[in-house]
Amino acid sequence: DVGRDLSGGFQDGAGSFKSTSSIAYTAAMLAWARLAYERGFRTSCQLDRIDTTIDAALDYLTRAFVADGPSSPTLYVAVGDPQVEDALWAPPEVRDRLGPRPSFRVDSDVPGPDVAGHVSAALAAGSIVARRRGELA
Repeated sequence: DVGRDLSGGFQDGAGSFKSTSSIAYTAAMLAWARLAYERGFRTSCQLDRIDTTIDAALDYLTRAFVADGPSSPTLYVAVGDPQVEDALWAPPEVRDRLGPRPSFRVDSDVPGPDVAGHVSAALAAGSIVARRRGELA
């Protein structure tokens, strides 16, 4: 509903509601698990799978953060109406055909330091994973 690409990430719960805080938490925990148990992921041939999952979460988080021009930074913290989304148990591609979904954001007028901190922690943990993979110098 805001003309931004907020696709990707993960659905929250059984419906199709998308919570940036939940996605950030998931990304951070997966990143730390990947760092702590890399040998186990490699031995079980799951290293590529966890990397793909972490990347999908971080890609969404970077799209959810907007710092265009001199205006204050904006972080989109939710996509969808929880009452509508939780009643619809269908894959995202089905939900997308039902029309635009409302999005909710935090910025300097509507602060959200908790979710901004979650996103910051996830991006920091993801950067450590990227460095471990040799993607960052």
